[in-house]
Amino acid sequence: LVARSIDRKSAVLRTLQVAVFPLLLPILSLLYTDALSLGLVLIALWMVLEKRSYVSALFLTLAVLVRQNNVLWAPVFLGIALEWKFGKRISFRPRKTLSRSLPFVIPVLVFLFFLLINHGLTVNYSALHPTGFFPGNIFFALALFTGIFLPFIIGNLGRITKFVRAHRSVLLLLFLFLLLFLSTFTVTHPFNQDPQYWRNWVLLAVAHEWLPLVIFALSMVLALLTMTVTRFSVPGAWLLYPSSLLYLGASWLIDARYALIPLVLFLLLREKRSWKEEVWQYVWFILVGMWVFA
Repeated sequence: LVARSIDRKSAVLRTLQVAVFPLLLPILSLLYTDALSLGLVLIALWMVLEKRSYVSALFLTLAVLVRQNNVLWAPVFLGIALEWKFGKRISFRPRKTLSRSLPFVIPVLVFLFFLLINHGLTVNYSALHPTGFFPGNIFFALALFTGIFLPFIIGNLGRITKFVRAHRSVLLLLFLFLLLFLSTFTVTHPFNQDPQYWRNWVLLAVAHEWLPLVIFALSMVLALLTMTVTRFSVPGAWLLYPSSLLYLGASWLIDARYALIPLVLFLLLREKRSWKEEVWQYVWFILVGMWVFA
């Protein structure tokens, strides 16, 4: 339904891509709230695309009750509701703007009320889930992006090359980003220490061996460049990037499932590519999913 609201012609294929999304398949068989959280966020997105802001805010509020950090999607949906294009001022029409924006105050108020009565974000195991900003999941999500969207990245290589040639200063920014990564990336959470889990095996290898570190760093660079040159199909969707930074940075534990909602939202909101490229992306999702379950 979300895909159909964005583009009817590619809706079926985009829906199939979500159905076999590699990070979603393993979670469906586990007793986690991630699948429910994703479902509520997607319904909220569908409603805001259909210009039904109050219904969207209702489902986003339910998503906040499931996972409190879902409140960070409120700015994204607000930007979509107001059709806020990147680098441009919002067209302010008092009655229309207020009717579209006021509903998204509701999930924020519910979130603040939860903080007040709970005296913090975490319900259980507060020592293992402290409040703060931790960049580990941001780095991991960027590396996952490259592995999951590899056909999409390959299709963008020409655009990436042109962008870098036209904006040489981006190389300096990437260098500074890599310095930030090298100085802040740590794997210290107790649940990230067992190498029997594939995520921990990858993270510990990156933290202690130079070759995995180089591959990880190159993957992040490719992800950043791809996101830079990728256009969105919906005005206001560019707010997905800053909201995802805050969403991913909220957890000390580094886990692939935390990247599920940001990457699925990117999949749905990004521009449509050629039918051939989209089919290859679908096939790649299936192959990666088979590897995950192998």
